[in-house]
This record gives sequence, structure tokens and C-alpha cells, in this order.
Amino acid sequence: GNGVTVYIPAGTYRIGKTLYAGNDTTIRCDSGARLFVCEKQPKKRGDFLLSNRDTVNGNKNIAVYGGTWDGNFDGKNNSKPSDLFDPGAWSGSTLNFVNVKNLTLAGLSLRNSVVYYIRMAKLDGFVIRDISFASERPAFNQDGLHFGGEVRHGLIEHITAEPGQTNDATVCVPS
Repeated sequence: GNGVTVYIPAGTYRIGKTLYAGNDTTIRCDSGARLFVCEKQPKKRGDFLLSNRDTVNGNKNIAVYGGTWDGNFDGKNNSKPSDLFDPGAWSGSTLNFVNVKNLTLAGLSLRNSVVYYIRMAKLDGFVIRDISFASERPAFNQDGLHFGGEVRHGLIEHITAEPGQTNDATVCVPS
């Protein structure tokens, strides 16, 4: 197809607004690339480090390879709001993929999430492999792979967590 491939070289990248992947997008990160959530800006509903572009109508053929994806949880400027039931509140999830056909996540290092490291739902066809989780500041609800339902035709393998992580379910699938 006429997809786009984005290469992220080694370096440290402070991300102020959500990065979006659309249809037929491949993101390839150098092993020395670290992307992290900017803690200086208030977070609101719909903010993530990376998400698919169209969670309502869906996207297809998204692949992310390598790099460190850091939620930058510091417990002060970058944390969950005190009113957890506020409908406009930030979810605290680092990566978000909802309504995606053919998703691949491979070789990612996830660090310091406020809550869920990777939040997913409505996936059809996915491969998630060689993912690691770690946090300098363990906190509640730090699920590794959090599946919110309507997930089918997938493979998950080689998921690792450093001691103390994940601080909740490593793989959370609704019953």
C-alpha cells in the first residue's frame, strides 16, 4: 500500500501532545530512542504518548517497533487527577490502541506509566511480542497489557516485567 514509515533515531524526545498513527503506519525506533510524556503540561481525557488516530471509525495496519516509551510518572505534575470519576480526567495510559485491524507492537520497552502501560480494545488481528515493563515509581493500576474487550485473532509472546512491575496485572483481559 501507500503506507508511511517513520524512523525515530537514537535520542531523548519530550512529547507534549499525543502522537497519532493512522492507517498503514509503521514506526521504527532505534534501540537508543526514548520518547517520554512531557510533565509540564496538564493532561486531559484523550491524552497519551501514542494512540491510533481514529478510535471511533478505526484504523488498520499499524506497527510499532523498538524504542523506550516512557509515561514519565512523577507523582506530582504527571499523575492521575484526584477525582478519578471526572469524565474529562486523564486516563494515565501511556499507549492507546482502540478499534485497530492488524496491530503489531514488537521490541518495545515501556517505562514509568501512570496507570496502564498499553490500553487496547476492539482489536482484530494483532501481534504483541518482546515487550518489557519497568518503573522507577511503582503505583496502583499499572497494568502491562490492558485489554478492554472485543479483542480477537491475536498473538502475545515474550512479555517481561522487572521486579515490582507490573504493579497490577501483566496481561489484563476482561472476563
